[in-house]
Order: sequence, then structure tokens, then C-alpha cells
Amino acid sequence: MKEKYTPEIIADNPEQHKEDMEKQLELLQVLFCDRLYQQYKNECKRNGKPVDKTFSDIMEEQMVYYAGDLRMLVIMRSEKSLSEAEQHALIAEKYYKILDGLYDKLPEGKIDDNSPEYIKSRASELNILIDYLETEKRKVKDELPDKWREMHERPKNEDGQIENRAGIIDFNSLKEYFNPDIRQLETALGKEGFSEFDDFLQIHLPTPFGSEKKFGPKAVRESLACLAEKIIDKHPETRAIVAVSWLLDHPVFQRFIKMKIIGEGSSNWRQLIGSNGQIEQARVKKFFETGKMPYRNLIGYVPIEEFLREYLPKDRRGRVKLKRIKKDFDPEKFRVENTFRDDGKKLAAAWDSGELDSKEKVVDYMESLHMLTFVGVLKHLGYYEKFVEMMTANIGRSREDINSENREFIIQIEEGQKKYFKEINQAKYIEEEITID
Repeated sequence: MKEKYTPEIIADNPEQHKEDMEKQLELLQVLFCDRLYQQYKNECKRNGKPVDKTFSDIMEEQMVYYAGDLRMLVIMRSEKSLSEAEQHALIAEKYYKILDGLYDKLPEGKIDDNSPEYIKSRASELNILIDYLETEKRKVKDELPDKWREMHERPKNEDGQIENRAGIIDFNSLKEYFNPDIRQLETALGKEGFSEFDDFLQIHLPTPFGSEKKFGPKAVRESLACLAEKIIDKHPETRAIVAVSWLLDHPVFQRFIKMKIIGEGSSNWRQLIGSNGQIEQARVKKFFETGKMPYRNLIGYVPIEEFLREYLPKDRRGRVKLKRIKKDFDPEKFRVENTFRDDGKKLAAAWDSGELDSKEKVVDYMESLHMLTFVGVLKHLGYYEKFVEMMTANIGRSREDINSENREFIIQIEEGQKKYFKEINQAKYIEEEITID
């Protein structure tokens, strides 16, 4: 194909190639958001309405990688856990104002010009936004090298193998991820008869480029067999395997990954990457001409029994022990983790407001009905008295400074409550044997 929308990636090593490839994908996303924003402004003008949205609003709506990278930066810079609303507020305050300022200085884009010449010209203008992001990422990487390494390095098991990987397929508990696609998936699973307390493993199907091992149908099937063994050995509570992927819409993958499709997520940009690690120009051309990706980003699942019958190796078949939620379990007992977090947010809000301006008020608030679950968990862990001492010794100071100076203790609390909630969660299960022929 003679028409080139993006330059060829030429790198000295695989890591540099991957980094350059990610930048090209981010730039294509910024180009798309640029077009959507121009369309939005034109529509407002035609209808005589004010332009209420900013360019960064469009990026948030489209869930582009750029917005995700900024979210990663505020999380890394924070000394405490942040809710989605808190993350967005910090991103808007620290980054989006500058980003929108840079964008507003650029010339107006053309909506109807899909030529490679214009796309490349507009990309060179918008590249200032990519440069801004890369500068901010370098700052955090230099300021917080340990946190950066922790965020980007995959944890490994005692054998030195990457945790939560089966062959060339990565997987994670669905509860570990929070984004609109996951929320949509959880809602759809509820309509399929699953409970909010059920456990699911989400698999991430690999693209041909970047797989550390040989890629192909055979490799994928062997990886799924490996995952089946990991489930019965380490994750017997799993009720279903789920995925949000454009590959579920690909005819080749549909032949050996059988899932019930229950929805469609936001666009997956990785389908623009070819098996050689270059951006597929024909797919980019089609995207800019139609505004649609070649493949839909589908949401699907397969019940665990079906998955095991399809992929569990022959030597592991027979009677298999799984875990199921007890029929008589009390749901309220297992909502304690959410209540603990809500109590923590109440305490944080009261502290930030200046309401807790004396030792007496701190103690009274902690012992009030507002904080029953929070205090109960801290007492169970043996940290309550020390926590109160920490708070009362720092009246009037910011939570960020308190957390920073007492980081070791804060980490002890976080690790302790995670272990405690895991133990509570495990108490809801009962073993069940099934036959996999």
C-alpha cells in the first residue's frame, strides 16, 4: 500500500520498538479525538448551543490510552488510594488545564480530509500533546523510580515466572480492574444469572506482535489448557472465564475460543497493529474513512465447566474440586470491605474539612456510629491505638504529609486489611466436585 498514514517504526531493540509503537497508537487516538471535538464544536455552532466540552472531555469519553497514562501518574504521585472521582479531579487540575491550553492554540482541524498527507500534517501539529505527556511521564519516572518500576514490572512467582500468565495469555481477577467496559461486563453477567459475589477470571488475548513465545492457534490452545490447570490448582472459585477483546470478533480466533457474546465495549486500538509490529495502513485508512474499527471489541464469557471440558488436559480429567458460594451465606457480611472503604472516605473528608481540630474530636469521631466497621477492622488487626495516636499527633496537617511520614505503618494497615478481607471472602465458599470427562 503506497499511502502511509504513519511512519515505519525503526528501533534498535524490542523495548524501543514497543515504546515507539505505543506512541503511534496514542497519536492516532489523539487524531480521532481531535476529529470528534471538531465535529462537536460544529454541531454546537449549527444548533446555536455553547461549547461546554473541552478537548480533554472527549479524550475521557473515548477512554484513550493518553487519559489512562495520566491516571497512572496521579495514582503514582498519591500517598493514598484514590477513588475514580478523586483521580479525575487531580488529572483535571494538574494536567487537563495545560493539555487543553496547548490544544486550543493549534489551528482548527479539518473534518472531511482523510488523505494521508493531511493526516500526517495534522499529526505533526498534535504531536505537541504527545510530547507533553512524555515529559510528564519522564518527570514521574525520575522522581519515583521505585514506584515506576513497581507499576510497570509484572510480579513473578517463586519459579521466576510471571504471575497470572498461562503460556502467551495473561489473566486477572475481574475485581482488579475498574473501567466502563468492566462495569458493562459485570452488568451483563448479572443478566446471565451470576451474582455480584461470584469470581471471574478475565483473559487478555495476545496480538501476534509482542508475544514472548511463538504465536498461533496451537500456542493459544496450549495456553488455554495451561490456564485450565491453573484454575483447578489455584483458582477453583472461578465461575466463568471472561474477555473484552476485538479478537472475539475475528474469524480465526472464533474457531478455537468459544464464548457467549453478551455486549460490545469501547474501541480497541491494538487491532491496528500488524504481526510485524507496524501500524496496518489499510486498517488506518478504513478507520479514518468510516470512523469505525475493522473489528468490534466484544464482551464474552464461558462458564467454567464448559471451559474445563474444552481445554483441561487429558491427564487432569476426572473428578475435579471447585468452589461454590454457600447457599446460606449472608451477603451483608461480605460487604464489609466496601463499608470499610466508605468509612475511610468519611474520615478523610472530616479531616480535610478541619472538623477534627482536637484530640477529643478525633477520638469522639472514631468512636462514633460513623466509623463502626473502620474501627472494628483496625482493632481486629491490632492497629487501632497506634492509628489514633498518629492522627491526634498531627492535628491540622495534611493527610498527604501524614501518610508520607508514616508510610511504613500505612503499608502495614493496607496489607493487613487486604489479608483480612481475603480471609472473609474465602469463608463464603464450599467445595464441590464435578466430573470432567
